[in-house]
Amino acid sequence: MTRYTLTPQADLAVFYAADARRYAGTPVLAQVSLDVFRRFYGGFPSRGFACDGRPIGGALFDGKGTHLAVLPEHHGHWGRLWAPTLDWLFGLKPEMHIDIETDNQKALAFMERNGWRRMAGSPPGSVRFLMRAVPGRFRQRLPQVG
Repeated sequence: MTRYTLTPQADLAVFYAADARRYAGTPVLAQVSLDVFRRFYGGFPSRGFACDGRPIGGALFDGKGTHLAVLPEHHGHWGRLWAPTLDWLFGLKPEMHIDIETDNQKALAFMERNGWRRMAGSPPGSVRFLMRAVPGRFRQRLPQVG
């Protein structure tokens, strides 16, 4: 049986690999190497996502918004980590933004279903949402590693 868990910290090399697909064919990857990514994000709070003990991505919080990345082979399977990730994020800040790519219809529909509103000023190719904590809405406890 496959087991998805949260870890105390995201593995930034796996996070970078999962996120790199978004920027394939753009100048971003030429400018942002794994070392640059680690130096920039290394000091931010994070939670890792693991499948059977192996890192598959995670969530980072930069003080204003959250950034998620999951290895493509786990898309559609890691969703059970969403509720405890939101618990963690809203414990850091009760309101934040998240940018969802315009071609990620499942994530866009999820954001709409949960009543999070679209914000003006979205980056190109994304829709920015304002997420607010709703008490008791996302309480789910899963085993944590570490």
